[in-house]
Amino acid sequence: MKAFQRIAQNTSYIFAAQFINKLLNVVFVVYAARLLGATNYGLFVLVSTMVLICSTFTHLGIRAMIVRKISKDMSSARQLLGNVLAFRLCLSGFIYALLVFFARVSGYPQEVTKLIDIAGILIIVNSFTESFETIYISHEKMRPWGTFDVLHRLVFTIAVITALWLGFRLKAVFSLNVLVSAMFAGALGFFIWKNIFRFKLEFDFLIIKGVLRESILFFFAVLLNTLIIKIDILMLSFVGGPMEPAKAIGYYGPAHNILLALMILPRSVNTALLPFVSQKIYLDHESVKRAIEKATKFLIITICLPLIFAVSFFSKEIVLTVFGANFIQSTDALMILGWAYAFYALNIPAQSVLGSSTELKKFIPLLALVLLLNVFFNYILIPKYSYVGAAIATCIVFFVGFIGRFYFLRRILEVKSSDMKDYIKFVIILVIILGSAFLIKSFIPRSVLLIWIIIVYISCLYIFGLIVKKDITAATAWIAKKITKGRRALN
Repeated sequence: MKAFQRIAQNTSYIFAAQFINKLLNVVFVVYAARLLGATNYGLFVLVSTMVLICSTFTHLGIRAMIVRKISKDMSSARQLLGNVLAFRLCLSGFIYALLVFFARVSGYPQEVTKLIDIAGILIIVNSFTESFETIYISHEKMRPWGTFDVLHRLVFTIAVITALWLGFRLKAVFSLNVLVSAMFAGALGFFIWKNIFRFKLEFDFLIIKGVLRESILFFFAVLLNTLIIKIDILMLSFVGGPMEPAKAIGYYGPAHNILLALMILPRSVNTALLPFVSQKIYLDHESVKRAIEKATKFLIITICLPLIFAVSFFSKEIVLTVFGANFIQSTDALMILGWAYAFYALNIPAQSVLGSSTELKKFIPLLALVLLLNVFFNYILIPKYSYVGAAIATCIVFFVGFIGRFYFLRRILEVKSSDMKDYIKFVIILVIILGSAFLIKSFIPRSVLLIWIIIVYISCLYIFGLIVKKDITAATAWIAKKITKGRRALN
């Protein structure tokens, strides 16, 4: 029970930090999108995506491997960190040079290549940040890590909004991102030096070789996952369609960013689960199984079903409220991608199990197949439907990925058919609410429809026994405890 409480507490720290970060990110994205317009915002998304994908090549799956290794043997942390920092510094510099070269030979406009020159420096900075983060996660120092993360995003948001208000544009945005990220990467490292252990850059070939050998599967998994999520944006820039590429990305980006912001809770749960699953996957199989079941049901109730209801009935209102009338064309993309990310959220708890077991090598071919399907459907659909076609492709491949991950998770944890009865209840609830809402939506105001969905949803959860009085009491007591603690801190 203490293990579950620790996971819940760590999840709350991570979630709180990520929630604030995503809120600040939404403020930045909304402000930038409204001011820059669809075309320039599309350029921002394109350059950011290229940097993110290149950054994936620098961490080589090392993060998950180090967390697993240090969670089992804390004495290895200092030596691992020093070697990983030295290796990733060299690798990230090489990847940055490749990105700059690729941008120039690929025929991108000069404006894009100049932005890549600036934003690409983040590849080097992020390699330090991500290496330091592994120490916080493996030592379960979620509170200080979350604090640094929030301060980083807060300073960046204030600086960029000020710059945009003063009339600066994308060069200033990426320059400030590099400057602020470098400052907080240094702060993360300094805290480790002062409060956890002292470290130094070192290069031991045998250690690096061992790290790479153990992490290569994680690298392919992380790379393929990143490409599955981001390849549609790159293909919108390459594949011709009925809309100019930058503008198509500009309309696709808002829907994509809104939904990624909602993934903070699933990712927080996964980050908190990782040390526990790494320690227990072969020692206490049933505890891991219970933890994953609880996490999955929690995400269905709090993220997946509400997301499906929101995009099915209120996509237009969401886009108008957040981004304004100039981005009304994002509505269809949001509706389609909402269903896709509902399946994606369910995949996230499985990552801690796959990353901590020997089954990962059998999972790589599935990810490769999903990526190929994504490229294929994007190639077929973008020329005819532009960014809406990219959204359809994403929905198809996320569903295929969900089925595949579920198969592996069921095999690793030996889930029985009898364990699946609660999930059938969720499907019934989904059908009830979608059916009833579609029947009455034309006859009642939108506000009344929203209230109807909320009431029916909570009632169904209670009637089907998916939330019980004990859950409500525990949640209320936890909230009251946090409020009391907050008041005492203020006094």
